[in-house]
Amino acid sequence: MLEELEAIHADSISAIAEIADADGLEEFRAAYLGRKGRLTVVTAQLKDIPKEDKPAAGKALNEIRDAITAAIGEKGELLQTAI
Repeated sequence: MLEELEAIHADSISAIAEIADADGLEEFRAAYLGRKGRLTVVTAQLKDIPKEDKPAAGKALNEIRDAITAAIGEKGELLQTAI
């Protein structure tokens, strides 16, 4: 699971760099954090991992979610100032 989370984080960094408008930013948010988003799907898989691995996986999941949320906020601000 940690490898999958790292891949999602790396993909999100490169994907957000390519966003050029607010619509693209919303599509990105939905693709990663939405109800059927990549991070949401991984969150649902958390119940299936061994008990001893859950703390590390949960911590990594929260850190990546926070990083993606922060990146969305920063990109939103950049897009607003570019108008």
